[in-house]
Amino acid sequence: FHFLGEEIELRPTVGIFITLNPGYAGRTELPENLKALFRTLLRLEKILLVAEGFLDARLLARKFISLYTLCKELLSKQDHYDWGLRAIKSVLVVAGSVKREDRSHPEEQVLMRALRDFNLPKVVTSDVPIFLGLISDLFPLLDIPRKRDHVLEQNVRQSIVELHLQPEENFILKVTQLEELLAVRHSVFVVGGPGTGKSQILKTLHKTYSNMKLKPVWTDINPKAVTTDELFGFLHPATREWKDGGCTLLVDETDLGRRVTESSPAQFSSSIILGKETFEGCVSSLYLRRPGSLFRAEDLSEFSSSGDLRLSSCSTIR
Repeated sequence: FHFLGEEIELRPTVGIFITLNPGYAGRTELPENLKALFRTLLRLEKILLVAEGFLDARLLARKFISLYTLCKELLSKQDHYDWGLRAIKSVLVVAGSVKREDRSHPEEQVLMRALRDFNLPKVVTSDVPIFLGLISDLFPLLDIPRKRDHVLEQNVRQSIVELHLQPEENFILKVTQLEELLAVRHSVFVVGGPGTGKSQILKTLHKTYSNMKLKPVWTDINPKAVTTDELFGFLHPATREWKDGGCTLLVDETDLGRRVTESSPAQFSSSIILGKETFEGCVSSLYLRRPGSLFRAEDLSEFSSSGDLRLSSCSTIR
């Protein structure tokens, strides 16, 4: 293997892989001469379904891709809509966990419920009838009610009353949907126009965790109040010494990993909420690029110091 004028001997077990998500913001296409050196693999949905334990993976993968393709074409264009590989993998993880919880349900029902319940929270109101119509067309004669956590809903209702808010059913639904998303994602963005209840949803869920004795930790950070270097750290150009930023110091000082090991995960819930006010405006890619892996499916972010920022299974970024 020739690299920068040197010949490097590779072991037979070495493999080099590239994952491409060119449709996402900040991503670019690989040059054709580099792309030609790799074998292209497409349609990972079937493989992921098999990995999650689905037997009829071929048919289910076809319906899966058909739904996401139609959603991309027929639904309105929203900045927060994601019908790409990241969203596909997240839904498959949800479907796999549902299947393992109860193997008596048919696989088609499991996938339909995962596709509907996981995607419905991010679909805007005007697109909901279209989305549900697509689900009905691809999964005819299947009308499975949403799985509800009545204990959680009761605690949410109690928290709303304690916060002197109105216990509207739609508001309760949004709070429970946020909790369901946090069960499978380390980071969730609550987006919407001014006065739509974004901050109140977060406050209500935080209050609900407190009432359920889950010991939540709420920390507000306004990303646009400081530079990205002050937020995530930087390498000093003169001394070549790494200076930690506010975000990395916050995780280190709270020592989330150690606290979780001392306390059962079921008894502890820690949250890092970035920019409660700032996220009500435009979310800038400048302060989301560095910890990008944290905002995707991973719980690990790498920084220029060659150090890692890893969140525990009980930590979330919203």
